[in-house]
Amino acid sequence: MLVAFLTLALLAPVERQATSQPDSVAVRRFIAHARREEAKFLAAWRREWQAWRDLGRTDPRYFSLHCHFDEPLFARERFHLIRTPYSRKSMCPIWFQGRGERADEAAGIDNGIRPRSREKIRERRAAVLQLLDSAAVLAHGDLWVLGQRVRLHVDQGNHERALAIASSECGVPGATCAMLEGYVLASGGHRRAAEATFGYATSRMTDADRCRYLDIAAFVPWGQRDRYGETSCDERSAANENFWWLADPLFAEPGNERLAVHLFRYMIVALRSALTADEHFDWRLGYGGAAAAEMILRYGWPNVSYYDRQEDESHNRWLGWRDSASNSSREYFWPRYQSAPTWDVARDLSTLRAEVFANVTAPWDGKALRFDPSWWPVEHFNRAGPLISLDYQMAVFRRERAPLVALATDPRTRGIDDSMLAAYSAVVVAMRGPRDTPRRSEHPARIRDGGSIVMTLETEPGWQVLSGELMQGGNDAAAAARTRFPATIAPGLDSLRAGEVALSDPALFAMGISDSLPQSSSEAIDRMLPTTNLRAPERLGVYFEIYGLPPDATGDLTLTIVSLDQPGLLRRLGARFGVAESAGGAISVRWQGNHPGAASSLEQVGTSTIHTRSIVLNVALLRSGRYSLEIGVERAGGEPVLARRELSIAR
Repeated sequence: MLVAFLTLALLAPVERQATSQPDSVAVRRFIAHARREEAKFLAAWRREWQAWRDLGRTDPRYFSLHCHFDEPLFARERFHLIRTPYSRKSMCPIWFQGRGERADEAAGIDNGIRPRSREKIRERRAAVLQLLDSAAVLAHGDLWVLGQRVRLHVDQGNHERALAIASSECGVPGATCAMLEGYVLASGGHRRAAEATFGYATSRMTDADRCRYLDIAAFVPWGQRDRYGETSCDERSAANENFWWLADPLFAEPGNERLAVHLFRYMIVALRSALTADEHFDWRLGYGGAAAAEMILRYGWPNVSYYDRQEDESHNRWLGWRDSASNSSREYFWPRYQSAPTWDVARDLSTLRAEVFANVTAPWDGKALRFDPSWWPVEHFNRAGPLISLDYQMAVFRRERAPLVALATDPRTRGIDDSMLAAYSAVVVAMRGPRDTPRRSEHPARIRDGGSIVMTLETEPGWQVLSGELMQGGNDAAAAARTRFPATIAPGLDSLRAGEVALSDPALFAMGISDSLPQSSSEAIDRMLPTTNLRAPERLGVYFEIYGLPPDATGDLTLTIVSLDQPGLLRRLGARFGVAESAGGAISVRWQGNHPGAASSLEQVGTSTIHTRSIVLNVALLRSGRYSLEIGVERAGGEPVLARRELSIAR
């Protein structure tokens, strides 16, 4: 599918009207002259880049420059190699290696050359732009000329001029003009304006446009790409739509930041692959153009490229040919974030699991004071402010006509401290798919009694994705935090049949030594713990609700906590010979009516009566491990009803 980028369908010259154009042969000759001059300028830029030898060699740089597609890699390194069936030349992106300092070439292309050479390069670029401006007068409507003018003005730092050209001189129907405008805005650092413009572009796309622009082949595993490419446009579009919906970092913000990043990268490829070679890449298919396109779509334009003439020549000998660019490392700055799901999830949302959203950035190594350098996913992107994954606890309580979701989390464990929270809003969003109208509620980012920020939302029953998000509105540089997961939500109380009994989710709540038990649902929700991963707990509060019981009924209640872990060999042997317990500990409580250490109350919700129950458990003897907490209620002559929650304990 990536070959589509190199066909230049986007930027091919449009049909010209003979009555309004000068002699077509003369026009073509002039455009060809402009192309040759642009190629000479780009060759001069490369010579200046090659002459800057301020970076020291490292083994990863050597690996990235040579990038042999046939070398064995560890599984964790597989995404560092981008190969295609079209060329021996591959791309091996890596993290920035240091051993010198460079400004970000992705933020300004001339950051890749020596400061003393930049003015000379700008003069040469300006001369090429003059030729292209003249070509635009002769061949008004030629999209190649238009695209190169926009690109070179962006490279020159003339963003206002580039935006004026894209908006006023592009008369092509459909999405093309808005895509060019979005490219300029994103290049200039105007993220929100770029997102809005790319959003407008997607609204103008035809079905065929969507298949091309929103294509996710670059993110599909190598062995599955043929299957992806063989599906119809409609089938691909459905998976693509799911993919970009789930990749959106923050549902609560307007637009889709990750999709805008992708469309910006698409335009980088489209504008540059209109050339034989640009500053760094030969875009011909047989010379590594498809690998360069895939790398840019997955990671963006490299921030730094290291060059070594001797190693460049050595790699050319291995390739068996010399292209019109150079071999170099492809390096990216920390930190980066990844938000895209897998293709398997995108084509079948029922396979979505919370783990897909868990690791939006590299784990932090507190001892080494750095991010884990082995983290390298299939895609990543940079953003102005950090994006943080949060742990959470979610519980669903049934109300008269809709379920109530309570979501608790604590951003203070990930660097957003109390002094910062007053500037934040907490928003919970529920969506069933990319075309669903979001259901959302907004709350102050206030720490409640359980040490959590608690968000509640009345949503609709059934499968959906829930996203709890903390952010400072309008401040892109501030950290944003989120927790996101799929859930199948029970319906409201109006769905209960006569005589049917049901349970809410068990909610874990904070329990100090002298704390009283919550006497209402609102009090229990306020005290919800921000996680089900408990560190050295002594006492644990559990709250749940019973639905469908008459006000004067009680029912037989059971609560059990059992280990989900298999004991190790030594523990199994010890248990066999009577010198060790066979399990990691267990708790079992059974009661009817009042019970020491438990509390109960009745709440009226519309025409329904809810029985609330709270109980405190001594869990000090439970060892580290994973556990299942199970609540059961049984009426005389009825089937038992169960509710479960998994939790973990670390000591």
